[in-house]
Amino acid sequence: MINNGNGLITLPKNPLWEVSRRFGADELLALIINFSATLGLSLFFATTEGAEATKELLQLGISVQVLFAVVGPIVEKIGFFPLHFREAFVRYRSTPTEHRLSLYAYFKLALHKGMKSLLEDVLIHDPIYIGIMWFGLSKLPQTPAWMLSVFAFVVAVIIVAILEVSFVEVLFKRCKCYLKKIGFQKTIYLESRFHFDDYETAQVLFSQLARRYDLGETTQEVSYRDKYLSLGQWAYNMRKIRVRFRERGLRGGNGISRAIQVVFTRVGEMSKREAGQFRYYPALKEKFYFRFSDRMYWNVSDIPSENVKKFVKKFHNASEEHLIEFERTVANNPKTLLISIDHMSCMAIVEIKAYPSQKRILKEAMRLAMHAGGMQTTHGKQHIKKLS
Repeated sequence: MINNGNGLITLPKNPLWEVSRRFGADELLALIINFSATLGLSLFFATTEGAEATKELLQLGISVQVLFAVVGPIVEKIGFFPLHFREAFVRYRSTPTEHRLSLYAYFKLALHKGMKSLLEDVLIHDPIYIGIMWFGLSKLPQTPAWMLSVFAFVVAVIIVAILEVSFVEVLFKRCKCYLKKIGFQKTIYLESRFHFDDYETAQVLFSQLARRYDLGETTQEVSYRDKYLSLGQWAYNMRKIRVRFRERGLRGGNGISRAIQVVFTRVGEMSKREAGQFRYYPALKEKFYFRFSDRMYWNVSDIPSENVKKFVKKFHNASEEHLIEFERTVANNPKTLLISIDHMSCMAIVEIKAYPSQKRILKEAMRLAMHAGGMQTTHGKQHIKKLS
């Protein structure tokens, strides 16, 4: 992840680049192993022992040329796993003991990643590579084979990356359709978040934005109680997914909203090609929520819908559960912005939300928030609390 240095801004990397880097590194290591095996065989058959071995192979009906053709492609498959096992071991060692899983769990994940690269190599990369090499050698015989090989290797890696990212996007759309099918409702918006050390400064900004964007004099004071089922996980082309129970109600009154929410978040930079005093990092949020009609449920096992329970269990990690309670003051105009102040014990968080069609207004409001001393952040409240 890209970090701004103070820990408040974290951006996802380009998924196309991430797949190309991962698969390209695996392919390159496999290529090195292939070359090493072929070179080793060449050196061996050049010796006296190799000559004797050649005669024995011929007696068995096996030619040396066939052996050279087969050994490299077979041995290279080992190269799709070492980098992932190394990454798994580093992750195991760097994870705090209280959150650390067994070494087997990390190696199992590494094996899964290696198998993905292996299948992509066999089913996609190799056929494309062979096709480009055949076309080049037959139609452009004057082109050096090594140059054609490098070109075919790189092009095939890029095509694999494009296909994988496209396939994951299809899975993401399928996931969203499934959530709607089992009863979730959806809302989509842009959100920017600012951290203030004191509540009074946040209130000044709140009042300024409410007047500027005609959010009205009346504001709502709402109490929130959120239970997160796990830390944010990266999924679906570097989107962060969070699953939480949320109970929301008027302060001192009864709950007015009880639901479980699945939120997909992807942070991006707005107007990054424009020169300016500030840089803007809003998050595009796709929020799916399933309302509880009778009462609030706080445990996955108690969710009345079996389909919802089954989906949520995939992201539930009991060791990462955490509860957050806060008071929120809200002002809203559907034609412009929704702004809120989340008041916690040690800080205040100002959130500015707008529909994707209101990017210009959102950018103006973000600039005012930074002029007011707000520290822009892409993290959730739990992480901000730790940083502060």
